[in-house]
Amino acid sequence: MPLKHHTLQPAARLLANQSRRVDIDARSLSAAHHDIGRFLAYGLTDVLELESYTIQHCQGPREGIRIKEEHRIAVVCLMRSGQYLSDGIRDVLREAPLFPVTPCRSVGLSDKDLRMVLSADPHTVVIADAVVNTGESLRPILTQLAARSAARLHVMAAVAPTPTAVKLAGDFPAVTFEYLRLSDNQYVGIGRTDTGDRVFGHIPFNRP
Repeated sequence: MPLKHHTLQPAARLLANQSRRVDIDARSLSAAHHDIGRFLAYGLTDVLELESYTIQHCQGPREGIRIKEEHRIAVVCLMRSGQYLSDGIRDVLREAPLFPVTPCRSVGLSDKDLRMVLSADPHTVVIADAVVNTGESLRPILTQLAARSAARLHVMAAVAPTPTAVKLAGDFPAVTFEYLRLSDNQYVGIGRTDTGDRVFGHIPFNRP
């Protein structure tokens, strides 16, 4: 199923509660995004291929499990607000290379950034962003990657408006979209409410 979200799950609601607050400092907000990224990444293991290998147990060698060819999973971080979400993803995908990129709205990635991502010869590309509002920054990236690579594409974000999420999933049926939650509130932060400005502490925090 290309569209997945955890809106009603108790764990997701607790994580979302922290990320939605305006009365927390920037470091706490960035930590909330980190936790969300880790939560979403563990869900990704449902569709990744796993393999057995030998681990050193306290009682001697035992069979363990790991993600197969983890080094060929490219984590594409949409800067700048996707940084902490991608950090959480890498708590799970520790061997996956990280590619911070700055897309141009309605244009996508530069040719240089595309070559950089594809240089990893990825079998899976995970695109991390904090918030997917209209999807206009994401659409050209998905089109570019699909045209130049056979890698499976996964989008992970903390939140998206329901209409945007449904439209993207319908337009890109081969892409998996996973959100911590969907929202019926089509809200775009500006200035003091912008996610990137808040998570990096670029606006003053009003102490209670």
